[in-house]
Amino acid sequence: MLVAGGLVIGAAGAVLLTRFLQEQLFQVEATDPTSFWIGSLGLTLVAMLSCLIPAWRALRVDPVRAVHAE
Repeated sequence: MLVAGGLVIGAAGAVLLTRFLQEQLFQVEATDPTSFWIGSLGLTLVAMLSCLIPAWRALRVDPVRAVHAE
């Protein structure tokens, strides 16, 4: 949910800021949907990876040891 909210807010901000970037882009329009999709997909993959690594480590911990340590 946090990733989806961040993507929506980020995409809206990117669309609003395209007029400032128009002069900096060559051979790509500022509102190119492919660029937005690729950027969103890349950020989603990074967010998923950053969530999966700690979850994978937590799955490897023995629950009895974790409760006993507390």
